[in-house]
Amino acid sequence: MKTFEIAVIEGDGIGPEVTRGAQAAAEAAVGLDDANLHWTNYPWGTDYYFQQGRMAPGRFSRSVGAARCHSAGGGRSSAGAGSQSR
Repeated sequence: MKTFEIAVIEGDGIGPEVTRGAQAAAEAAVGLDDANLHWTNYPWGTDYYFQQGRMAPGRFSRSVGAARCHSAGGGRSSAGAGSQSR
């Protein structure tokens, strides 16, 4: 059975409930195949930004780098001149 490591950042502009719904849909879909999803939730996003003044801690890419897939909302941040995440 193949396992997919997925990094999740809830509440990055779309709301945690939307991210959780996407996770539920992915779990339902993967149930049709011989695969498993392993989710790692990171407490970053809009709430973190308002508390810390940045979207994630420095060098956060090292934390999520092991995951082959990332799930985040479509929020905007001050980083990159307000670029929208994709």
